[in-house]
Amino acid sequence: MLMVLGFIPLTTATIAISFVLLIKLPSIREVDVLLRQQAHIFNSSSPNYRVATFVPQVLGSFTEAIVAGDARPVIIRNYLERYNSPLVPYAGLFVKKADEYGLNNYLLPVAIAQQESNLGKVTPLNCHNAWGWGIHKRGTLCFESWEEGIDTYIKDFSSNYGAITEIEDENEMLQVLMARYAPVSVESAGGAWANGVRQFLQDIRE
Repeated sequence: MLMVLGFIPLTTATIAISFVLLIKLPSIREVDVLLRQQAHIFNSSSPNYRVATFVPQVLGSFTEAIVAGDARPVIIRNYLERYNSPLVPYAGLFVKKADEYGLNNYLLPVAIAQQESNLGKVTPLNCHNAWGWGIHKRGTLCFESWEEGIDTYIKDFSSNYGAITEIEDENEMLQVLMARYAPVSVESAGGAWANGVRQFLQDIRE
């Protein structure tokens, strides 16, 4: 009887802690779907990652948590590999530079690269510019390598548009961003740029 009574508050505390964690750790919620589908990838092809999988009996939901490592480069790499992008080897660099330059929405440079250049596959020859950054009728901004391109782009993007990317409503954020980043789309394409980037962000998260 004492064991049963002792178990009740423990279970209640466990439920409460689990609920708080689900609210306070949006990164786990964000990658939940991807991890459910591809947990085996972490264990088989990524030796630096280990996924612990468990089914909480009380919450009734299938949950997976990353025990070691950072899932964000894997999310980006899987997306880039799906489209055979030349940016695949630099998946981790996207995350590293986003953290370095304070860009919380680390998926935006990838989604914009898809919108602007099919993830780096449609660019000026040897230009290493997947984002339409500094490409206009006066000339084309090119970089010596993808490393330089990613570093420079995320640094400048964060400096120029970082405040916009902090807008909580994603639809509103993309509309405001489009007005500055791709104003031609507002004027003549009916907002296609924002719609495209929104769709690509959703695709990455799936």
